[in-house]
Amino acid sequence: MILQSLIDLAAREGLVEDPSYQQAGVSFAIFLNRDGGFDQLMDLRQNEGKRQVPKKLSIPKRAGRTVNDQEDFLVDKSEYVLGAEPDGKRTPEKLTVRLDLFRSAVARAYEATSQPELNAVIGFLDSADERHRCVQQAEGFKYKSNDLFCFEVEHESVHDLPAVKQYWSEQPVGGADADVQQCILCGRDAAPVEKHTQIKLMGGSTSGVALISFNKPAFESYGWSGNENAPVCQKCADSYSTALRRSLDTSYPDPKRPERPLPRQSVVLSENLTAVYWTDGAHDELLENVGRINYFPESEASLLTAQLQSPWKGSLSGSTEGRFYCLFLQGGQGRATLRDWRTQDVRNVQENLRCWFEEIGVAGDRPRPLRFLLNSLAVKREGYKLPERFIRSLFLGAVFYQELPLVVLAAAVERNKSEKTVSAERAGLLQAYFIRKTKRRTYMGLDESSDATTAYRLGRLLAVMQAQQSRVNRNLNKNITDRFFTSMSTRPASVFPALMALGRTHTRSLKEKPGGYFERKIGEILDGVMPVPNTFRLAEQGEFALGYYHQRYSDMNYTKAKGAAEGSESSKEEGDDDAE
Repeated sequence: MILQSLIDLAAREGLVEDPSYQQAGVSFAIFLNRDGGFDQLMDLRQNEGKRQVPKKLSIPKRAGRTVNDQEDFLVDKSEYVLGAEPDGKRTPEKLTVRLDLFRSAVARAYEATSQPELNAVIGFLDSADERHRCVQQAEGFKYKSNDLFCFEVEHESVHDLPAVKQYWSEQPVGGADADVQQCILCGRDAAPVEKHTQIKLMGGSTSGVALISFNKPAFESYGWSGNENAPVCQKCADSYSTALRRSLDTSYPDPKRPERPLPRQSVVLSENLTAVYWTDGAHDELLENVGRINYFPESEASLLTAQLQSPWKGSLSGSTEGRFYCLFLQGGQGRATLRDWRTQDVRNVQENLRCWFEEIGVAGDRPRPLRFLLNSLAVKREGYKLPERFIRSLFLGAVFYQELPLVVLAAAVERNKSEKTVSAERAGLLQAYFIRKTKRRTYMGLDESSDATTAYRLGRLLAVMQAQQSRVNRNLNKNITDRFFTSMSTRPASVFPALMALGRTHTRSLKEKPGGYFERKIGEILDGVMPVPNTFRLAEQGEFALGYYHQRYSDMNYTKAKGAAEGSESSKEEGDDDAE
């Protein structure tokens, strides 16, 4: 199902119209005259932020070599194209062998096509002086060993010439004597592909990792060897591997409109985990919102919420029909490892995203990106270092509306106790956890008629007493929350008397009006709480933190609104005085 949907994606977007060519980043173009003389070296790299990235071009499909000497046709690294490399890791003998391999491939093409541009490339390869001039310019550009070079003769790309493309498309795949087997995807009889095009993943090598690798007996079955275990024809392999590379790439050119890139359809979740996703139709807005799960600017929070609400307000652009697909890939150990895969109706995924951002937006506050949620649970806010399964569970919870695992609750509670406070991100996760656990639309609140638990009420109590202390003295090195949060959230009975005694002291220190307000508020919260429990279980510790945050957020909003109102009234009075 997954591979077939990737093949459909490639066909729908026109990614593999010519299966003998592929999109790849090319760094330099070598300009030659008709006689093979070197004119200039053109730097094709483009600036993206602080780094230079190669320009994406359609080039002859690369061989996917490993450690063996294997040339690519017309577009290759400097050690094959120029017989030189910048790091000094190859011996002159090895560089000569690789240059000869590259020249032989071009010579075979010239013999078959008699294309004069190919003869010009051969003349350049045969001239040590011309190649040396090119190397000198490349050194000025600080070229790297993995940079690709292509050729242009009188401003025409040699690899794009019609006769050259026709020649390359007619070259047999896997050799003329390759065994024919039935492709497990399309059912056609064809020579199975020997090597898949490598894809670049976080955690893998910079040159890419293999999609399928049967290089150990543990990966083989029933006496089959290598790719006999899963025979796939070249066309199908090109289609799904190209669809994956297109989804992973931030700037993959649109074959139908080369001047603009296709949108990325993947999210890097950690040092070694990437989520790749797509649909079986045109659902650009949905795919964009899935990418926003991991990160979106604060300024876009309201826009995102409005977009996710649009299906229920009759203003959605695009279809809600079709299927959504998602893969979780890791790039370690020299191959792409599939950690998990899921699929669901597009309509359900849209509803899941709306619920996710609604649930993690605590008490009407704006939702936070997944990256911030993970950082709030990690030491030194390094969320990308959390376990892969943990990160994956949160992404699945957002996209496929799964219950959040108990480990999310435990992590949020532990960070609350370590930091002696509740951040907006952890409060959002706690709220989402309890809503999904109890299957309710909301989970508790400040309304006194709500079915708030004792733990939730005591969390509110600590927040109110913190606000009360701030009215008495704002310049404390250690406030009530710093002193009592951990003990109140785990062993409330042991510190409750000391907390209440401190609260009474603060009440006496305040004027009658604010002191009476806090006294009434504390009484309302404690109504029905007695006796105070000796200990709180893990879930109750989460409820305590949620109650604390709800009350603190409400108090801060009230203070801000009151300050704004007083400022507005003051400005009005000044205006009246000026008028007089």
